[in-house]
Formats: sequence, structure tokens, C-alpha cells
Amino acid sequence: MSARTGIAFIGTGFVADYYMTTLANHPQLRLAGVFDIDAGRLQQFCDYWKVHAYASAEEVCADAGVAIVVNLTTPESHYAINRAALSAGKHVYCEKPLAMAADEARELVSLAAAKGLIVA
Repeated sequence: MSARTGIAFIGTGFVADYYMTTLANHPQLRLAGVFDIDAGRLQQFCDYWKVHAYASAEEVCADAGVAIVVNLTTPESHYAINRAALSAGKHVYCEKPLAMAADEARELVSLAAAKGLIVA
């Protein structure tokens, strides 16, 4: 059996449930865990889906088993989360928009390119 790519979700709102229902369509991916700033929502999501809860976004970014951070937070949080993940050497898949300002989005694209990472 080949190794699967570790991913983690940051944000466990309603869109995260959609990702969970389609995760089985991507057997090459392994969900390492999830994080949300709303502790109650995080607990409910983890209990329902039987997945690991990270204590913080920083813990997600520090996990060597996570290659891709899936940013499912509110648009206002996208830039900070994306920047932290890229800075930690993680590829990023972000729900739109990448950032709330065009200059911030350009910065993220440049950061990803400089580190040899993919941001989508």
C-alpha cells in the first residue's frame, strides 16, 4: 500500500461537512485532523466524524504528518491562516477568496513560489 498524503482542515463549519462526505473519493489523502477556534463546534465535528482535534492552528502547521492545510475558515481569516501554513512549509488549499485584498493574495502566491509550495 502506498503512503497517503496527510491533510488537515482548519475550520469545521458547514463546508467542512461537505469535504468529509467527499473525502472517500480521494483515497490518496489521509485526514490527520482538524482545528476550529470555536471549541464547541470543533468537539461536535470531531465526535460526529471520529477525527482528531488539534489544539491550535499552530499545532496543525507544526505537524510533520500534514503536507496540505485545507483552509475552511471565514474569508476574513484566509490571509492569516494561509500565510501561517505556507510559512510552515505546507501546501494550501483554500476556499475562496485566497485573501480579502489583492496585494495580500499576491503576497501569498509569491510566498508559495519562493518556498516551492502550491497554493490553490
